[in-house]
Amino acid sequence: CRGTPAQYATLAAPSSPPDPPPSPLPPPSPLPPPPLPSLASPPLSPPLASPPLSPSLTSPSLAPSMAPPPPAFPPPSTSPLPPPSPSPMPPPPLPPPSPPPRLISECPATAFRLGRVHLSGQVDGEWCGGRVSAESSVPVPADQEHCEGAYVDPLWEPPEPAEYAFDCSQGCAKCVYGENENGIYVCTNDRDSITTGCNGSTSPGLEYTQHRTRLTGSLDESWCWSAINGLTGTEAELNATCTQFYVDPADPDTPASYAGGCTRGCSACYLGTRANGDYVCRGTPAQYATLAAPSSPPDPPPSPLPPPSPLPPPPLPSLASPPLSP
Repeated sequence: CRGTPAQYATLAAPSSPPDPPPSPLPPPSPLPPPPLPSLASPPLSPPLASPPLSPSLTSPSLAPSMAPPPPAFPPPSTSPLPPPSPSPMPPPPLPPPSPPPRLISECPATAFRLGRVHLSGQVDGEWCGGRVSAESSVPVPADQEHCEGAYVDPLWEPPEPAEYAFDCSQGCAKCVYGENENGIYVCTNDRDSITTGCNGSTSPGLEYTQHRTRLTGSLDESWCWSAINGLTGTEAELNATCTQFYVDPADPDTPASYAGGCTRGCSACYLGTRANGDYVCRGTPAQYATLAAPSSPPDPPPSPLPPPSPLPPPPLPSLASPPLSP
């Protein structure tokens, strides 16, 4: 009789304790009382939209007599008024218009340039003498027309020839056709028309230089007497011619670069008589321009006004103490 191989018993895991019985549910909490109406912040909506709560639902501690009376009128809205839109900024002031360009016809002293051909004189060597075809002892109408249709600018050499503006500041003269001392008809500069334009002075006592024709005095020995030299006429006619001119410069030894302005002396031409009764155009004693002080810069334009501040909203009526009903 034999035995089987040995077998071993397995130990069983200890059993978990039974689940405890469920806890009883807590009693339902009582509903909170409805909030009391606030006196400081009443409802925004009108009373009709939200009727007052029934006395049975309100807290028993609040007596009906303690409730505030309904307002007589709907409370105004507490929403702030929209701020007014700012007024548009005014446009900046426009700069003053620039003066129109000065035309040569506005200057009576250089009006002879209109319709004439410009000869460049000292700049490029174009002079009146080249306007005739050939020497002649008799006048040639074609040469006269060709000559008297031109003028010269400048007569004197400019300090900077390449930058010269051909504005008569270095002397202008029209071309004239006539017979010279040798009996030959030539085209030459008209000494009586030499001028540097309307560049006189605005100093007190020298205002006449702004509208008279300039004679260049010591620069080219063109003085007042030359204004009516050889002319005949009545006293009124000679006076009208003489008083169209003035002399600048009156000082001797004035450099050829002088462009006028009376800093070397100006003299007004007037009609007088000689001892023999003949009329003569003379000049007044020389007057000198005063140098003007440098002008201060113009005042800046006024700043635009700031936009007006928005008006505050009107005060709201106090809601804490509503008006008593009648």
